[in-house]
Amino acid sequence: MQLEIQWYKKQDIAYIENDAIGYYHQILNPVILLLLWHLGIPAATISSLSKTWEQMVHRIKTMYGVSNSFYSNNPEYFLFGPGQASTIGPILWLLCFILIHQSLVAGTPGMSFTSANTTITVIIIIIKF
Repeated sequence: MQLEIQWYKKQDIAYIENDAIGYYHQILNPVILLLLWHLGIPAATISSLSKTWEQMVHRIKTMYGVSNSFYSNNPEYFLFGPGQASTIGPILWLLCFILIHQSLVAGTPGMSFTSANTTITVIIIIIKF
């Protein structure tokens, strides 16, 4: 929401997400399935994972109980990522991170941070965990 407000106001913003969990929803399932295939994971395993994501139904659980309504993956609105509290999430994010890291070429621009007295400048291309 904050990012959208800044976009509407046309103001600059620097945002750092220090928790990889915040990015699990940005994993592109078809891309990760292709990466798993490329890494030599058995086709039956990849197919099982794909079918699980395709047929999974998500409900909301609160202190008042589990919701009757739900959302799921469909051709009009694809869901991304392995799902909240998924134990496979960290390894899939790591694989995505490796893919991103390997796609960087020499000379990729990064972010430049300069100290207030301009004596120190740090350029960061990608932060690894």
